[in-house]
Amino acid sequence: MERLLICEHLDDKEYCRFHSAVLELITAASREGTILLTLSFSCKYSGYVTLLNRTYRQIQEHDWHEATPLILKESYHCYRQETENYYWILAQMIVSAHALSTYPEEKAGLERLIRDIKNVINE
Repeated sequence: MERLLICEHLDDKEYCRFHSAVLELITAASREGTILLTLSFSCKYSGYVTLLNRTYRQIQEHDWHEATPLILKESYHCYRQETENYYWILAQMIVSAHALSTYPEEKAGLERLIRDIKNVINE
């Protein structure tokens, strides 16, 4: 099931949009109690998504007279990699929680979260 949540094929713009949408979904799911994430994990994923989007916008919005500064490109690549790492952990946590859940309400909430993430991927 984890393979169904893969988003590596997305271009940079779609990738940023995807992670912003997933961040909103897991934040809502955390508030509802569907999934419990540590504050550290949530903050790190949120931080990397924010930095990823900010760096992407900087690269896109500025009228660079020369090539985009290498530091921005390197920063974007690093943020994208860290975002992907945290997302992969998140996807595994969601799938594992779904597989191990014995409570119908919890299982339904996790199924809804998985379906919503798949819908973001397919948009």
